[in-house]
Amino acid sequence: MHDSKDFLSELQGRGFRLTRARKAIVTFLACIDAPQSIPEILEALRKKGLLFNKTTVYRELAFLVKEGVAKEVRVSDEKRYYELAGEHHHHTICMRCGDIRDVLFRENLLHVERVLLERDGFRVLEHSLEFFGLCSVCKS
Repeated sequence: MHDSKDFLSELQGRGFRLTRARKAIVTFLACIDAPQSIPEILEALRKKGLLFNKTTVYRELAFLVKEGVAKEVRVSDEKRYYELAGEHHHHTICMRCGDIRDVLFRENLLHVERVLLERDGFRVLEHSLEFFGLCSVCKS
């Protein structure tokens, strides 16, 4: 969980307006423990009485990703999920129910990145790694 006030203050400090939609999305993302799709975000906001056009939510999420406040998790070309930026991590994704969970193990990948640089001269700027399989409920 994150404190939405920190992210909102950071945006405001950089001279960006805190629109009603922007505040609502950041506040929602700060309260979740797994990345959410745009339909899930829209539904959660609607349940709180916050009605936004889908285009507005897409635009605000694109802005938040560009500014480093949110992170986009791509499960496939069609499926994208969003969460607040924070400590770098990866995800397990259930191929049956779609459940997404965070996975932390950064140290091993830093070693791989060093090997790529030393062996091939390839400097990794960013990476994405997701694990696809069946969650404990679906595999039963």
